[in-house]
Amino acid sequence: MKRIFLPLMTLPLMLIACGGDTKTYTDDEGNKVEVTQKGDGDEVNMNVSSKDGDMSIKAGDAVDANAKLPYDLPLIGDSKIAAQMNASDESGETGAMVTLITDKSADEAFDFYKKALADAGFKVESEMSTNDMRMLAGEKDDKSGVAITITKGQDENAGKTSVMIFAGKQ
Repeated sequence: MKRIFLPLMTLPLMLIACGGDTKTYTDDEGNKVEVTQKGDGDEVNMNVSSKDGDMSIKAGDAVDANAKLPYDLPLIGDSKIAAQMNASDESGETGAMVTLITDKSADEAFDFYKKALADAGFKVESEMSTNDMRMLAGEKDDKSGVAITITKGQDENAGKTSVMIFAGKQ
């Protein structure tokens, strides 16, 4: 998964502003990646498929109204899911990323998700705070892991807090 995760993440993000389209990319080793992107502006719905795995990205109006956080972590208070990504590799291992926006402060979100991780059976292994960012990382005995980054909202989300939750197995 690691060998495809970073290249696959950067490719779709570069294409977000390109409107609806399906493209196939082939590298010099014959590996193919198919990117299907629908929507523009307030709705992004992309699917990436290759022999190494699959990935789906949804943002804005394309976000699944019934979307849940990885490992059934709770949504903080008044939050709204702004983007979601799911990925799987050829062995069936999966990973996910969810970005949510809340009116709660970064400190409130940090405290909420630190408790939520413990309640979900994760051992919080690291935490960090700077002026504008808070981070948490936790792991279970089965090597399930979660990393949470909490920052100030930007642009149309100024004055709010952004929470990014990354989940998967090592």
